[in-house]
Amino acid sequence: MDTLTWLGEYLDLYENVTTHPEDLPRIINCNYEGEVYRGIQRFANLYIHTHQEHRDPFNDPNFIDWE
Repeated sequence: MDTLTWLGEYLDLYENVTTHPEDLPRIINCNYEGEVYRGIQRFANLYIHTHQEHRDPFNDPNFIDWE
């Protein structure tokens, strides 16, 4: 699966495990009744990192895809 497909496939999950207070960056919500779920934290961090590293052909004027 390519990066863009993966980001689209897991966007709903990412939005469900994070919160977005107005005018602030997203916050990972990996706690439930005092228990920290590291898998959720790892997934959200991976999603954030992957999203930041992905070159968006619609918003990056220097992006050229010759494939």
